[in-house]
Amino acid sequence: MCTSLFGVPTQAQRASDEFAGHHTGGSNTIITNGVEDPWQWATELKPNKDINQVGLMADCTDCGHCAELYTPKESDSTNLKEVRNTVINWINDILKTPTEKADEFIQ
Repeated sequence: MCTSLFGVPTQAQRASDEFAGHHTGGSNTIITNGVEDPWQWATELKPNKDINQVGLMADCTDCGHCAELYTPKESDSTNLKEVRNTVINWINDILKTPTEKADEFIQ
């Protein structure tokens, strides 16, 4: 799309090689995309259970960048509602899980 609109070649493969896959170091991370989100190709959607990373795709009409963060409407697609509910449930599960005491991290 960038090449078509602006005539500038992109380095999409380099960006994908560098940033896609299990290159993110954070744990307890949920990544969401809309099916029409141009950034979806730079996102890892495969789960990584070792560090509790989850990826979700909202597949609906007008599901572009950050669609899952928009104010919910009754008219939202079933899939978009499911993604939002999954995110809420996932966050609730993370918050319920006991973590190590903070003083164990202080040197």
